[in-house]
Amino acid sequence: MTTDDINKKLLSLFTAYRENLPAKIDTIEHLVRELATHPSATTLTELHFKVHTLYGSASTYRHMDLAQAARQLEHYLLPLLGKPLTADEIQKINQFLQVLRQTLNIPPLPLPSTLEKSSPSRGNTVHILESDRALATTMCEQLKTFGYSIKVFYDFDSFSAASQKSKAAVNVINVQFLSPTLTQWLSVLKGQPHPPFIFFFAESDDFTLHLRAVRAGGEAYFTAPFQAEELIAQWDNLASIEKEPCRILIVEDAMEIAEFYASFLQQAHMRTRIVTRFTELDRALHEFSPELILLDIYMPDCNGLELAKVIRQRSKYASIPIVFLSSEEDEERQLAALSLGADDFVTKSKKPEHLVYAIRNRIQRYKTLHALMVKDSLTGTLNHTAIQQKLANEIQLSTRTHLPFTVAMIDLDYFKKVNDNYGHLIGDQVLKSLCVLMRKQLRKTDIVGRYGGEEFLVILPKTTPDTAQPIIDRLRQEFGTLSFLSSLKRFSVTFSAGLATSPPCLTTESLIQRADKALYAAKQSGRNRCVVLQ
Repeated sequence: MTTDDINKKLLSLFTAYRENLPAKIDTIEHLVRELATHPSATTLTELHFKVHTLYGSASTYRHMDLAQAARQLEHYLLPLLGKPLTADEIQKINQFLQVLRQTLNIPPLPLPSTLEKSSPSRGNTVHILESDRALATTMCEQLKTFGYSIKVFYDFDSFSAASQKSKAAVNVINVQFLSPTLTQWLSVLKGQPHPPFIFFFAESDDFTLHLRAVRAGGEAYFTAPFQAEELIAQWDNLASIEKEPCRILIVEDAMEIAEFYASFLQQAHMRTRIVTRFTELDRALHEFSPELILLDIYMPDCNGLELAKVIRQRSKYASIPIVFLSSEEDEERQLAALSLGADDFVTKSKKPEHLVYAIRNRIQRYKTLHALMVKDSLTGTLNHTAIQQKLANEIQLSTRTHLPFTVAMIDLDYFKKVNDNYGHLIGDQVLKSLCVLMRKQLRKTDIVGRYGGEEFLVILPKTTPDTAQPIIDRLRQEFGTLSFLSSLKRFSVTFSAGLATSPPCLTTESLIQRADKALYAAKQSGRNRCVVLQ
């Protein structure tokens, strides 16, 4: 949906809610009349729930006077639950109803402000501020290897002047340039729309310098020796958080409230799915794989506190952030909810913008922690366990959709000689360079994992060997052109690859075995090639 479409939907939801308000009050009045003529604990409980729901929805749709009146009635009803009502109590409830009716004539607060949906492409230009010309040359050469456009500046004046003319995607600044002037300049720069990422580079890992860099607005901090692969990995990580839509699962029994928050979050570049019954939750967790769960506390049949317990007791969902979104404003009850494993508590009376910021912060932290669990620490690709799970998931998806996919087993040629001749640090740089190249060259839908040592598994969805082989061959040819520098000399490395497809292979074991067999054939026939077994 476009931003205009979402805005129209929000306006439609606000209009429909206002039109339906008299009917909501009618329902509440009907329950009060029923209590006066046929008192029952069930009717009183239903009345309390309807008033509580009205308070939550009125807060959501910015009818704050109505919300306040509903809140007062809810507070009055709460201690009466389970008790027979007196005539005076019925009269008092009717007085609250009159106030509710009166607030219908008070207009709501304006629609929430439009949120920026997504950032435009940043491009691939890097501005480097570095006084050491030899180091600047090294940085420039390494980054250019991966196709980036580099501009080097040796003093702050020329650096700032150039930045006024053309904005970089990333600014890399040596910490020696840290000063009040630079900090102030960066503060102004970060206040502009779509500012560049700010990275700092230092000769040593000094905590005080790192702190100064953070205070100046630094988003990453690198130390000597400079390695382009580390900078690019951090850049990719920040860019993915910025660009990829977050997946939010909304668990809320009132559809009018759920649809409002879904539309508002979509406006903020997030994907949403709504669950209104607890029986739908397990399927939604499995199919949607949310990165955050937005959970109401008070729901019929099964409340949010119970659902939070269930989710936390299931190990595969235990790390997903849970944010309670509720009309509950009692601090002790909020703390009790948080003690069950929730990460935050946002009341419906708060501005929706506050919810967006809370969600973004929680998801960024979740993605960082999740990456530590599933990614290889050296290369940043998925680890062995995670890529195996992705492969199993892809087989299930292929079986359900009847769309084929291909796997490529990639192994560096003569990699032991690289480690023996140039050292393991250089060997690690070669591995990281391959992974950086794969992130740049492969499609966004392709999945890469480190299978072991110098061996990588690539999953290419919706491909056959005929369409996958050119993709891997282009990657192989590009990798062969990279030049690595040791203290001894420059050298290059190649890789071999074997492909297998599903179908006919329908298990992870058969796919990997066939890809391994094709890889062995590539090695036996001379290396530096991609083989598909017929």
